[in-house]
Amino acid sequence: MIVQKRFYFRGLLNHIGTEVALYGFLAVVVTVLYKVQNVSAIALSAAPLTLIGTALTILYGFRTNSAYDRWWEARILWGAIVNQSRTMARQALAFPMTASDPDKSAMGKEISPWQREMIYCQIAFVNALRCRLRKQETLTEIAPFLSADLMETVRNAKNIPIAILNHMATRLKDAAREGQLDPFRFVAMNQTLAELTDLQGGCERIKNTPFPRQYETFPRLFVYIYCAVLPFGLIKDTGWYTPLLSTVLSFIFIALDAIGTNIESPFENTIHDTPLTSLCRTIEIDLRQMLGEQDLPDETKPVHGFLY
Repeated sequence: MIVQKRFYFRGLLNHIGTEVALYGFLAVVVTVLYKVQNVSAIALSAAPLTLIGTALTILYGFRTNSAYDRWWEARILWGAIVNQSRTMARQALAFPMTASDPDKSAMGKEISPWQREMIYCQIAFVNALRCRLRKQETLTEIAPFLSADLMETVRNAKNIPIAILNHMATRLKDAAREGQLDPFRFVAMNQTLAELTDLQGGCERIKNTPFPRQYETFPRLFVYIYCAVLPFGLIKDTGWYTPLLSTVLSFIFIALDAIGTNIESPFENTIHDTPLTSLCRTIEIDLRQMLGEQDLPDETKPVHGFLY
């Protein structure tokens, strides 16, 4: 995610500069032919181009908004994952009852192995989900948070985040059977697991449902044709200013296309994506701090203005 305050104009030029330069060069050629060589037959009426430009603007407004909706939904889902992770840790610490007084929670007492396991499983879950969405190596990322036995259990799982949630559900049932959780608290924690499952499903829906190709291919083709014809429609009215105006208009339309393309897939680990690494680190710090640990990792820092 881009977090620097100034606009990353150079990166945009690196991405679309070649295409814009080609259309600018075409506009120069058209201007020379019309003004120097007096080839007046190449001039076209500007009226149709005005109508086409208006239609393209509306089309790209819809496309860019649709792409942004996907990007923003991804951020909303991960914001909810952060909150539900904190909720799970708080419940794991507050809900288990003491053996001496069933009406009193174990909050403030020494952290039990069950509590630590549940919280570390939650940290492993978010990191496993991050790796799954980005199609990265998962086992090395979650190994510090899981026991050797659990690592063997999830190693061959097709969906490692779900395998971790299933283990957490099993441990909830164990705690309820042992009398650490009454039925109401068990249901509350199980509901948190259900919320996490729904949030994972929402992320996978975005990941596995590509933006419709027709919304990308045809508008881009129309823009390329429009930018190529543009100087022929401008030359009669704008004369020597045609290269400048044509280049600026081409830049606007091609930039709109690039913006939509960059943000339509928010889980690809690019500079435009949801900063999953940073969010997972935030969750790890918060949950381990709730356990009372002091040796905490540092927050993820932006790299050259980009947060991953």
